[in-house]
Amino acid sequence: MDIASLNTGSQFGNWFRDPVFTEMRQLLESLRAPLSLMELFGGLSTGHIAIAALGCLPDLKLYCDVNADLIHWISQLHTMASEIHCGAISGDILLKDVKSLPRVMIIIAGPPCPPWSSKGARKSWEDSRSVPFWRTLDIIVDQARSGSLLIFVLENVLGFASKQSNGTVPLDEVLQLLFEELPSDWTIDYFIYNTKDFGLAHNRPRVYVTGRKTLGGALRSFPAKVQCFKRKPNVCEFARRQLPQEIEALVPGYRGRSYSPLQRSNLRQWRNALSSELNGVSFRGQCIFFAYDRSPSSRTSWKPNMSYETCECLTATGPVLHCFSLGDNAKSRDSSVLPSERAALQGFPLDYIVDDHRSQEACKAIGNAMSVPVLAVALFRELFYQLKTRPQLFSSASASLPRN
Repeated sequence: MDIASLNTGSQFGNWFRDPVFTEMRQLLESLRAPLSLMELFGGLSTGHIAIAALGCLPDLKLYCDVNADLIHWISQLHTMASEIHCGAISGDILLKDVKSLPRVMIIIAGPPCPPWSSKGARKSWEDSRSVPFWRTLDIIVDQARSGSLLIFVLENVLGFASKQSNGTVPLDEVLQLLFEELPSDWTIDYFIYNTKDFGLAHNRPRVYVTGRKTLGGALRSFPAKVQCFKRKPNVCEFARRQLPQEIEALVPGYRGRSYSPLQRSNLRQWRNALSSELNGVSFRGQCIFFAYDRSPSSRTSWKPNMSYETCECLTATGPVLHCFSLGDNAKSRDSSVLPSERAALQGFPLDYIVDDHRSQEACKAIGNAMSVPVLAVALFRELFYQLKTRPQLFSSASASLPRN
């Protein structure tokens, strides 16, 4: 998967053709210099993909992630093995010397979320898995003080912005530290973005903390505006209406085949609960996703009035999704959701995840990943500022890193 295909968007879903996103790409047309990039907790390399989707040229200097399974997908994007640090030892940023890391323009990181996830114990900073967050901040501050860094983006779950049992809000503490430790010409903002507002049929709210090097005094209260897309999400964009025969054999849940007895029972209950939609002509052309490890009466994350436009939030552990086509008694589609389709719900290129390769590991990686168009919008805001205030940095393909 080369930069050219990512730049042209030939393998992206309909979100790429949204008029708002098209306008963003046009506004960055003059930004042709390579953008040096560091991805910490890099996952499926959403940062690299999002920058390329904006029509820019990402120049990866360092990728780190402790999950060794990711190397299969990361090697499709990045050919320089020296830049890829993947695995429990190589990819652990706690084992790296902060000052010896390559100097970059952009840092993108999604530190571990279990300390603040609603599915976890929510021990916040008392959870040992929160330690990498502080190391990430150390790296950002070091790079900013050296004068190389222009932009950073941090992503985490919504619980990160919520009051904890001890009365503190982790987000507030992180913002305060950044205000105190970053040079005085830095601006820090935060946003709560939901994937469903960016052309994808996926309900996934996340907190994004962004920072930029400014000219003159820092703008501590830069206007926060969410650029929602105009294109309405549609689950059918991400669910194949008719599975090819060769793919059909790979799907363990095709019409419930290979499901456990309990799962098949749940499937029957869902079919009964959705009988009017399955046969209703007015629903034809729509699909619906549901978790087949739960019955309609025991679902925990959807409200009684179910949405036919979005699926529930994908996580590293689930949910396990089945898909019905509506209006035709599920004749077009009655199967579990493929890993490639889960990836499409996050905005990844359609050919990135292959359905017959390590599906369990793929679903975990997809659930942990950032959503491509959401990160692209967060990056656009920062890149556009830099392009307008420091055009000389991006006038040549051989542009060097900025210094104080």
